[in-house]
Amino acid sequence: MADVDVAFSRVCDVFGFKTLNEHQKNALKFVIEKKKDVFVNLPTGFGKSVIFQALPLLFACVEPRREKNLVIVVSPLVSLMKNQVNLLLSLGISATSLNNETSDADRRKVESRRFSIVYGSPESWLGDTRWRKMLTSDTYKNSVRAVAVDEAHIICHW
Repeated sequence: MADVDVAFSRVCDVFGFKTLNEHQKNALKFVIEKKKDVFVNLPTGFGKSVIFQALPLLFACVEPRREKNLVIVVSPLVSLMKNQVNLLLSLGISATSLNNETSDADRRKVESRRFSIVYGSPESWLGDTRWRKMLTSDTYKNSVRAVAVDEAHIICHW
């Protein structure tokens, strides 16, 4: 396994940071090295989103033989998803969101695992049979490395 600090350096290069903060490093090490779930509760501005946005890069560094590293993000806010997808695309990270504006071409790309990060609302993931079947397929079971719930404090019903 490649050195996690080298992987952190790669993340900083891509995201334009001098360094990751200790909260980010600790959470990422827990996921990468221990392969355990992590709950991060930090104030606005502490870089919580970077934790899950960095995961495809980190997995690619520490497990370079693995073909796909997909992160699923559950987010209830369409505008936040759009902003984060646009940021990731500007950094060269393949990302999209599932919503009523998603084109059929992008939907097919999601199904064929062309994105590293796929955002969707709880309703998109659970309310659409297409996405539920996709997530439970063998192809996706072998590709999904993490599921992140972003902005969980505003979800009123699970």
